[in-house]
Amino acid sequence: RILTTLCRRGRRSCFLTGMDKIAHYGPVVPFCRKGIALVQVDFVNLGAVKFTSPWRTCSGLTGNVSLRAEYSRVTVHLVVRSRGTGEKYLEVPHEYPMMPVDTHGAEIIVEGLGEGGIYASSVLSKLFPSLPLKMWMHNSMLIFGMVLRDAQKDRNEVL
Repeated sequence: RILTTLCRRGRRSCFLTGMDKIAHYGPVVPFCRKGIALVQVDFVNLGAVKFTSPWRTCSGLTGNVSLRAEYSRVTVHLVVRSRGTGEKYLEVPHEYPMMPVDTHGAEIIVEGLGEGGIYASSVLSKLFPSLPLKMWMHNSMLIFGMVLRDAQKDRNEVL
């Protein structure tokens, strides 16, 4: 099953697909920083993860713009917290940012302008790879953080 997340910013919608292709990567590393117990976890996507957002011009043209990456690796720091009962659980804190480690195959695809628009956007993504890469880094960290926090609220197991 493909997990789809809907995020809203103002009146625009953004769909994130392929989150089921994200997996844990490497060892889980426990450590302390300034007296706070933390756990470092790396995640990778094992297939394309894609953000899709609709667009529309004043003249009535409509379509979608997609931002995707074939491979991406992210390091996340989770804080070990205690409940009143003494049970411990993990929390995704805002004060420790998620860090993008590596990304390959970031690409912008514009649909709705015919095949020429798809080809042109794909070629431009290859000629100027820093633009889709920057957009991927910013958006993926923002949305992945939201998804991880939501998942952590619903299914946080006691350690």
